[in-house]
Amino acid sequence: MFNAEKNIFIWVLNEEELIPDILEPIEDDLLSGKQSGFAFWIDSANDNRKVLIAIRGQSAVRNDYYDGPFDQLADNYVDEIQISEYMQRASPSLIGRIDKYGYFTDRAQCRVSISPYYVYFTLQSLSQFLAMAKEAENPYQFISTGRLPSL
Repeated sequence: MFNAEKNIFIWVLNEEELIPDILEPIEDDLLSGKQSGFAFWIDSANDNRKVLIAIRGQSAVRNDYYDGPFDQLADNYVDEIQISEYMQRASPSLIGRIDKYGYFTDRAQCRVSISPYYVYFTLQSLSQFLAMAKEAENPYQFISTGRLPSL
């Protein structure tokens, strides 16, 4: 999903289709996929939708099937959706540097990754990230940065 007011992306679980994973509770409002390690925040203020807040770090390091949902972005809708415009709104440094598919025009075979989530290596850091997101003025904007603030 793209928030046009804040110019941020978030991933929300589509619960209208079969979920190919078992979501296990970590905290009252935090679930983790048993296979995927995808961590979802249950956003009670928005009809309990499940917002992807983090992916398992080991998957990102291995670049495996569960390294985030970006690999499933459908290229056959780029003309209809014009995804590159949203990418540029979310990251103005991309303006004039990507094609309609999100490939850089100034780098060989390199594509923008839509990854508005945290990469966690421990459940403690995941819990800390969620706690900070919930305390933020705009939790979605915090989540979309995908990182803990520097101290």
